[in-house]
Amino acid sequence: MSGVHSTSAALRTAAIWLLVLTLVIVAAILTIFLVNTNVYGPKQQVAQYLQALRDGEGGKALGLLQASIPEGANPAMLDGPGLKAAMDDVDNVNIGDAKSSDEQHVTVPVEYTVDGNTLTTSFKLEKVDTVWLFFDEWAFVPSTLPTVTASVVNGNHATVNGEKVGLPKGEASFAVFYPGEYSASYKTEYFKAKPVEVAVSTRQDSSSSQLKLAAEPTKQLINDVSTKLRQYLNKCATQDVFYPSGCPFSHPGTPFLAPDAKINWKITDYPTIQIEAYKNKWVLKPLKGTAVVRSKKIDTFSGDVSPLRAEHDYRFTARLNVNNGNVSVTPITG
Repeated sequence: MSGVHSTSAALRTAAIWLLVLTLVIVAAILTIFLVNTNVYGPKQQVAQYLQALRDGEGGKALGLLQASIPEGANPAMLDGPGLKAAMDDVDNVNIGDAKSSDEQHVTVPVEYTVDGNTLTTSFKLEKVDTVWLFFDEWAFVPSTLPTVTASVVNGNHATVNGEKVGLPKGEASFAVFYPGEYSASYKTEYFKAKPVEVAVSTRQDSSSSQLKLAAEPTKQLINDVSTKLRQYLNKCATQDVFYPSGCPFSHPGTPFLAPDAKINWKITDYPTIQIEAYKNKWVLKPLKGTAVVRSKKIDTFSGDVSPLRAEHDYRFTARLNVNNGNVSVTPITG
């Protein structure tokens, strides 16, 4: 009987060890699966890339994405504050499960919101190696970065994502990472434009990613130009003649004036200032207003003296020049 008991004990012990070994193998397989998915998997590569964007680490992001910069594109948005600002409004990020297209390639969708709008970016990755026999190594499929083109009417600079950048001939293309939101603004003492923004979700967005800044005159410029024109017209009004020299208004005819009469002009309606862009310049639209002349005239037959008053509408143009914060206005009356 002791032999039977001894055999049963041995069998139980073997069964226990077999169960333990099975659990160890299952645990090992599960561990390999989890490590392969969460450490070496394609989702992890995408997560690292997105974190690099949030940290403003453009070099790391570019290396992970294996992307090239388009020829001639300005790299100002690829690092530092400009890059971090692109991710400020990218919220509610959810990295989806990888979807296989074949044994070597997967697509990882990323859903997120920008200013409340839900967008999706899909990243393509490929298996490039196996580490330690068990773990797959994934990398982004090499690509070219998209660009965002910023332009401003009659300007040579702007602010993009908080960074002041040059716009040669009023326009420049910037290489950008995706996803991200890029905004541009423009403001000087004399010109400004409403901020514009665009969300870039894929590398194919270049054709539609335009930041067009519609610059327009500021109130300061309108006031300064108005002041200069008022000074010019007021000086014209000081001339004691019916045909003020270099001025847009006059009183036709040559009435006989009383011996003590003086000719007095008064501007009763000053021009409304309108400035617009035309052929890469800022121009003043045609100007108009009203002036009144007063004097005393005498009847050469009767000798009677009577008031002279006439109201004249006037029109003229003026050449505007704004350069380095200086404004000049040159009236053209001929």
